[in-house]
Amino acid sequence: MVCFSLVSSYHVASAQIVESRVRKAIFDTLRTYANVTIEIGWNRHPNIIRFNKAAKIGLTQPYCASYLLYGYHANMIFLPLVTPIAYSWKKRNRLVFYPAMLKDLEQAKQRLKLMDVVVMTWSHVEGYVDIDIKRREIITIAGNTRGGRRTEGCYYPIRRNLLYIHGIYNHISNYVQLHEAELNKQMSF
Repeated sequence: MVCFSLVSSYHVASAQIVESRVRKAIFDTLRTYANVTIEIGWNRHPNIIRFNKAAKIGLTQPYCASYLLYGYHANMIFLPLVTPIAYSWKKRNRLVFYPAMLKDLEQAKQRLKLMDVVVMTWSHVEGYVDIDIKRREIITIAGNTRGGRRTEGCYYPIRRNLLYIHGIYNHISNYVQLHEAELNKQMSF
C-alpha cells in the first residue's frame, strides 16, 4: 500500500510539472508574437497568416482563437476543437471560472492557471495570465484585439474588467493527463 501511494503521488507530481512546463511554453510562444500591431481590417500580416494556417481557417479571418491555438499547437497540445472560433472553446466540463465566482476572487485565483482560455462576452478568446483582485481585473494575452491600445494586434498584458468574462476554461490539464508520457519526452531538455 505504501509503495502504491508513493508511486501515485510521484505520478501526480510529475503530471503537474509537465503541465506547468506546457503552460509556460505556450505563454512564451505567444509572448514572442505579442505587442505587434496590425493595420486594422487587413489581417494580412505574416504572423496572422501563420496563426490561421495552423488553425486551418481562411488566411484573413479573425485570429483571436487561432492565435491561442497556434501557441497550443507549437507546444504539442492538439485539442479536439470542432473549429478554432471563439465559442468552440466553451466546454462545460472544462469550465473553471464563471461570473458567479466574482464574490470570492481569492478562490477563483487558486483555480485559474496560466493559459486557461478566457471567453469574453463579445465572442472573443484570450489566454489567462493573472487576476488583479484589488482592481477586479483579469490580465491576459491575446490576438485580434486593441487591448486598450490605438491599433489592433497581439498584446500582452491586457487588463479586462471581470464583468466582461463569459467563462474561463481549462483545456490543458485533461490533455496533459492523457498524453503525459509523450509530452514529457518532447519537453525534456
